[in-house]
Amino acid sequence: MSVELVRAPRGLRRVRAVAMRMGAFALVELQKLRHDRTELFTRMVQPALWLLIFGQTFSRLHVVDTGGVPYLAFLAPGIIAQS
Repeated sequence: MSVELVRAPRGLRRVRAVAMRMGAFALVELQKLRHDRTELFTRMVQPALWLLIFGQTFSRLHVVDTGGVPYLAFLAPGIIAQS
């Protein structure tokens, strides 16, 4: 019995493989949103909750050292990127 190594794609084949995986992921997410409208609402509300609840709480407690930057300014880009 011989074992054959399978190499990962390189160059344009790799780019194409990544693009196909991203497209499949996006298609699955769109299908989920089409079938469950409450998830769309949840995805819109969740970032606002993070900014309002955690942002206000941590900025008052001064738990995280942000180096003089307001905590909301520190938190907002991450929340936007996740959304």
